[in-house]
Amino acid sequence: MFIKCKFPIRINVSNKKKSFNTEVKFTHKKYKIDMWFEGEKITKNERASENKTLYIKKCNSLNFIVEDDNLNTIDNLIQSKNTKKIIELLISVRDKCIRVIRNYGLVYNLHELNLDLEGNLKYILAGFEIRKKNNGNKWEPFYEISEQERFINAMVFIQTEPDYYSSLKFSELDMSRWDEIKEVIKENLPIPPEKEFTVNALEHTKKNNLRLAIVESIIGLEIVLTKYLKNYLISQSIPKKRIDEKFLTPDVGLTARVSVMLDLSIRKQFNKISMNSKSEKQFDDFVNIDDILEIIKWRNNIIHKAGNIPKNISRTNIKEGIDKVLLLVNLLAILNEHLEILNLIKDVARKYNIDEPRLIKRGIHDVYISIEIIGDKEKIHKINHDLILALESYEKIDPKFQIYKHLRIIYSDSQKQSVAKFTNGNLLFDQ
Repeated sequence: MFIKCKFPIRINVSNKKKSFNTEVKFTHKKYKIDMWFEGEKITKNERASENKTLYIKKCNSLNFIVEDDNLNTIDNLIQSKNTKKIIELLISVRDKCIRVIRNYGLVYNLHELNLDLEGNLKYILAGFEIRKKNNGNKWEPFYEISEQERFINAMVFIQTEPDYYSSLKFSELDMSRWDEIKEVIKENLPIPPEKEFTVNALEHTKKNNLRLAIVESIIGLEIVLTKYLKNYLISQSIPKKRIDEKFLTPDVGLTARVSVMLDLSIRKQFNKISMNSKSEKQFDDFVNIDDILEIIKWRNNIIHKAGNIPKNISRTNIKEGIDKVLLLVNLLAILNEHLEILNLIKDVARKYNIDEPRLIKRGIHDVYISIEIIGDKEKIHKINHDLILALESYEKIDPKFQIYKHLRIIYSDSQKQSVAKFTNGNLLFDQ
């Protein structure tokens, strides 16, 4: 048995290429799911000011096909006319995907459903065009009803759930984010809380609810800054117990952490993830610590004093300030991922007296490490062996990480010429 549905949605999907494959096949609980956006013809959008061409697909539904499990659970629910359980299943699938698309696609006006599932549910079956079929048969309604009754039920859905349709506003989704979205959905990965607060703040900003936007953005900053500073201090060989018990406590507030510890560490870490060395001037153009401290002061004024943003600040400056916090949150999330990995392999670097490896984190799991080394094949074999042993612990941070699938190490000489690489679980020498 299969069931399918169409959840109304309004979303403009943009891509540099004229291709929009949004299909995702995944497992939800014990069911196989096929998901995709359905929409209108693709249009071409010339953006002269940006000197680029984008293709746009206006999508009006998020579609799902759910395949029954080995116990024929869905078939049994249909036979017993347990419509509520079927709708709950479809909504749980939809909400899982919406959470990922919202937070990883930065589609701030997508939300989970909040429907009244008590009473006659035929109107929801009609509103979401829920259908069923057995293998090889045609799609048909759940229950035998006339075309007129199906139309009436669809109208009842619109009238009964006006908030659902009033909340449907056109969103924007960049296809460059789709691979990451797809991977998170397929692997059922948790969404980092700082990412949720970032998107919440973005939504509040777009709705001009700036007070909430400030609060949510600073909460996101506190969460990711705590992770980052803990890993940074570990990288500086500060004992973990001392970090937890003496530094990362309520006694050391956010203002102190940003104004002192963040300012001390972030320039060096920023340079490490840049393709080329950045000057401090370039860093300050990217993140200005004094600006961040000012926004923290606004948050403190909202929470602890007047309950409002200081009145002498323009809305434009407030929005710019929130954007700066969100930019810093994203940067710290990237820096923290790098530190988590570098902390695992720092002892190997010290053991063989090599410079700190250069690291690139791509996508959800892929790790690329570049090491400059002077030595023979035997030494590279030993280094590679020790690195793999050290990185086995990374599976505690990322349970889906697999060394033989996601890790790539490049060994180069003093002239930055590649001499060996570890890829797909094999160490290969260039000569």
